[in-house]
Amino acid sequence: MKKTLRILSASILFALAAAPLRAEDPKPAAAGMDAAAITPAAAPPAAAVAAVTPAAASPAAAVAVSEPLKLEKLTLSAAISDILQNEPKAGADLYRAVSDIYVRTQKTDKAISLLDTYLQQEGSDQSLFVNLANLYMQRGAYKEAAALYEKQVALHPENTNMVLMLAGLYLQQGETKKELALLEDSAKAAPKNTELLMRLSNLYSLAGEWAKAEETVKKVIALQPQVWQYRQLAQIYFQQDKLTAALAALDEGIAKLPDGEMELSMAKSEMYLRKGQKDKAAALLGELLKKTKDPLRKESLENMIRGLGEKEQPAPAAAAPKAAGKQP
Repeated sequence: MKKTLRILSASILFALAAAPLRAEDPKPAAAGMDAAAITPAAAPPAAAVAAVTPAAASPAAAVAVSEPLKLEKLTLSAAISDILQNEPKAGADLYRAVSDIYVRTQKTDKAISLLDTYLQQEGSDQSLFVNLANLYMQRGAYKEAAALYEKQVALHPENTNMVLMLAGLYLQQGETKKELALLEDSAKAAPKNTELLMRLSNLYSLAGEWAKAEETVKKVIALQPQVWQYRQLAQIYFQQDKLTAALAALDEGIAKLPDGEMELSMAKSEMYLRKGQKDKAAALLGELLKKTKDPLRKESLENMIRGLGEKEQPAPAAAAPKAAGKQP
């Protein structure tokens, strides 16, 4: 209140100081100037003065007396309880903030316990679920992380990212049967999801189920052909010792994807080399050298060709042992 009065008093003084001089105390006119010319402005009507100085005319009206604030004594714990009870959606923000503080202060176990409590209370915030799963994985608790993802995949089977994360956790634990079953079911539900199909093809290859691996990659190529998919198909053939089929797959990729010629031709050269056919590998690299305009790539190809042309030096023969008892 005292502060308000001080401000109000200052305003009144400022208004009075800014008011024009009264008519009865005119200043002498400057030399050569008509005093009457400046007198009217120095003596404005009383109504005008009142219009610009309302605070000075009625100081009591400007002083407002406010009611004292009635504040509830509130602690942090009580505030949190209130938010959790009345603003359930905002509760997730509280869990996130506190768990982040625990993580920053290297109290990971407390963060895990807190987020687990949130989910046990049927919390539905997806980001908190992901945070908890990541914390489990950081601690090497893959089984617990997998259990979380299993629940989420059951609720959201269309979520490819969750399916792939769960598949990765199964792989981490060596549970390939679970991984295979999961990916097969997901691929049936989403037959045009190329990411799922390629992951499934890789798993078939690891299991030695070449026919299924080949069939799955061909489905992906039919949907969305890419260079690395042709390389994958060629590798499936190559691992079965089917060099001709592998080279044909790479040639098909070059025909359909001209921009991938360099990468697919390099893959062909590598296969020739792995089969001991250095001449064919060098000839293919020579063709690429003629086509490329990139100086760095040219230099790299030249070094590769030079390396293929060098003959392997025979290992030096071991020195014959000296005869016992004889001096040189």
